[in-house]
Amino acid sequence: MTRRKIHAFLIAALTLSSLNCGVGAAQTLTRDEVMRVVSGARVLDPKYQLNVGVAPDMVTITTYQNQAAKDVDRDCKIDAILVAKALYDKFGSSLPVVKLMFFDTRNTSKYKTVSVRPGDIRTFATGGLSQDSLLSMLSVIGGSYGAPQHAAAAADRPMSLSEVKEGILKDKRIALLAQINEQRGENMDVSLAMQRFRACEDLIARYPNPNGTHISEITASLQDLTRIINTIGEQRNARDNAVRDRQIQAIPMSGLELPQRRAVYNGLYAAERANIDVADLRRMYENDVETRIKNGTADPTAVNTVLRLILQELHRRNPESG
Repeated sequence: MTRRKIHAFLIAALTLSSLNCGVGAAQTLTRDEVMRVVSGARVLDPKYQLNVGVAPDMVTITTYQNQAAKDVDRDCKIDAILVAKALYDKFGSSLPVVKLMFFDTRNTSKYKTVSVRPGDIRTFATGGLSQDSLLSMLSVIGGSYGAPQHAAAAADRPMSLSEVKEGILKDKRIALLAQINEQRGENMDVSLAMQRFRACEDLIARYPNPNGTHISEITASLQDLTRIINTIGEQRNARDNAVRDRQIQAIPMSGLELPQRRAVYNGLYAAERANIDVADLRRMYENDVETRIKNGTADPTAVNTVLRLILQELHRRNPESG
């Protein structure tokens, strides 16, 4: 079957399967669970990496357009419906609006978005909407983040709060940029957030006297940016918690050269938290120091030498550690 025929078949089946969705216990809406459901639905082309953002008012999924489709807009709508249907089957009434962003494979600065409300799926499932009516009521909104070279360069350059443009929601934009700068300082990848922030600033420059439609576009852009920043924050917390747990579980408590061993362990922890690669030093520490001390085969002179070498190399790689 062609992709279009598969879509038509799935759309026809939607009225049957959706009638039974959402009847079980409510599922927890998390990024990982959304990713599992969307991947398992096999609607979107698996050769493209999915990105998922989860917020109380919206689930955002990014992928790429099917350029082989005769009608790309219609194809995007059908994909969005089927993805929303799969999520609604899983999460039921707890599911917020589902927004899909389809980037152009030939120009990745351009995209199309389609937003589907759970209510639309319910209404269609109960016969309140025909297939054509559902497709026609969905809007495909095009957008652009500027030239890819510009976006990449902008992501690499920090932006000061004083550079935020005058205009509506300036305080909100300053607060968001401050969060991005803080995350950058904590060694998080903020390239996507900076790309989105500069896109918001481009909208401010484009609409110096915005009307209602322009304000809605700017607000939606800031909401997308907020979701990205929140996702980065979640990633940072997960990273910090993993490193902290590792430190607590393995911190040296007794034995030879205890002060120096603790200094090395704390130095490794600080370097890992700063995203500095010290995997080789950690292996040396664990194999040549801790394992031998635990097994009773450690030579005090050798242990002291290894610890001094590791500390010297840690200070070289992470001068701020003191």
